[in-house]
Amino acid sequence: MKIDHDFHIHTALSICANGHDTALEGYFERAKATGITKLGFANHFWDSNIPCTVCPEFYLPQNFEHLSKLLCELDGVDGFEFYFGCEGEYDPVRRDVGISEEIAEKFDYIIVPNSHTHMTLDGAYYDDLSRQKEILLQAFGDIVNSKVSKYIKAIAHPFEVVGYSVEKHRELYDTITDDEFCRVFDMAAERGIAYEINFDMMMWKTRDEVAALPTVRLYRLAKECGCKFIFGSDAHGYEGYRDYAPACEFMADLLGLKEDDISALAK
Repeated sequence: MKIDHDFHIHTALSICANGHDTALEGYFERAKATGITKLGFANHFWDSNIPCTVCPEFYLPQNFEHLSKLLCELDGVDGFEFYFGCEGEYDPVRRDVGISEEIAEKFDYIIVPNSHTHMTLDGAYYDDLSRQKEILLQAFGDIVNSKVSKYIKAIAHPFEVVGYSVEKHRELYDTITDDEFCRVFDMAAERGIAYEINFDMMMWKTRDEVAALPTVRLYRLAKECGCKFIFGSDAHGYEGYRDYAPACEFMADLLGLKEDDISALAK
């Protein structure tokens, strides 16, 4: 299956992308080489209208005024379909997303992770798999049921905990039953919120290693539950970007995805 989109690109406007090669020209060059024509930019974001409870020193500078600088950079660039989005954040205090409806309407799309637990979970519990399970399932459900859920097009890297190894993820997923996964995947499917297949976990791996990733189980369950899919590189720089499309196409074929399985946003 041909993958022609990437809806999870970070530019230099994301603070955590500082120090990486984030020049837009680099992204454009690599996208053209692999047939990517739809580029969605999802820099990190927190709405200034909402009190920030999650790493304010990181999120507060990344407001709408800051992210909208990208629009000037894209003005006049031809050859791609551009989408102005953001990667919002889950607020464990309000049990909602850190975006108001007023601001959500200004984006082409929004993605939100349930797995930024390095920011939202007390560090003392970070390696506690039972606590991780609890907060991941809670966050997923809260996101798809949030006040701005109609603007959220996908859950970003679902259940892929930042900093966890492949084997640590396997241990985590072994604590979660298929029924528990399907309970939240059913909710996402009902609300039309896609499941992001994220390139980051596939990067630098062989085809055999990709096929053996523990996330494949989650992809298959999400598909069975009727979830649509979207692909994202989660690139914080264009190094390694040339492998994005081939890896995603391999995963799509492995899962037997068809056009009907892809989110309407990517069509």
